[in-house]
Amino acid sequence: MKEYTCSIDELINQLNTDKTKGLSEEEASSRLVKLGKNKLDEAKKKTKLQRFINQFKDVMIIILIIAAVVSFFVSFLEGGEEGYFESILILLIVILNAAIGVAQESKAEAALDALKNLSSPKARVIRNGVEQIISAEDLVTGDLITFEAGDKISADARL
Repeated sequence: MKEYTCSIDELINQLNTDKTKGLSEEEASSRLVKLGKNKLDEAKKKTKLQRFINQFKDVMIIILIIAAVVSFFVSFLEGGEEGYFESILILLIVILNAAIGVAQESKAEAALDALKNLSSPKARVIRNGVEQIISAEDLVTGDLITFEAGDKISADARL
């Protein structure tokens, strides 16, 4: 069925809802279980180990690692101990840089999650004949959404 081509009465019949009362709480709960929440799937979060490994994919970091390896082999061939110190120091700096990068990414992700939770969208619907405000994630097919000028509508809807 193409919801955008049929009349409102046909759509209300098809969705098994009431034009004035909306869905019952039981029907809305049933549809929520059956159809799932009204939200986009979130990308799988990377583990700290994956973030740490990703820090070494930067071109400058790769150049520093190559420099440390070259310094180590030159010192090995020449027998000088200063070269070992330089190569170890370069590797320690690279590892410290990666650890700082992971910490910054973790803080940024936590801040984004806090912002998402702070601005969770709401929707006004009519259920059981009563207008109520619910989380936009709990909207289901067949809900009667009410809105005013300036409201954000957090779902695909037929006007």
